[in-house]
Amino acid sequence: MRILVFADKALLRHHLKVQLTQQGHIVDDAQNVKEANYYIVEYPPDIDIIDLDETREAGLALLRVWRGQGGSGRIVVMSDGAGSYTTLTRAGSRRGW
Repeated sequence: MRILVFADKALLRHHLKVQLTQQGHIVDDAQNVKEANYYIVEYPPDIDIIDLDETREAGLALLRVWRGQGGSGRIVVMSDGAGSYTTLTRAGSRRGW
């Protein structure tokens, strides 16, 4: 399974990439929307893990772009309360938590 990890925190991206790779997944990681868009177009992920804590607007923008380009993979949103159900569904999330 191909997974894209989108977070601005290098340590978080690294930890998730290492753990998921050890479980046999192909993992790309991006620290900004430009990098994430590259991976979405060139290597469409099955799952996109988005950290909204520090990158809320960037994460929501990425979600909109991905859905706008026909992305149909699953999205996992990590947040400590920065996002809301309404905000996520308007940005393209198909299911709530």
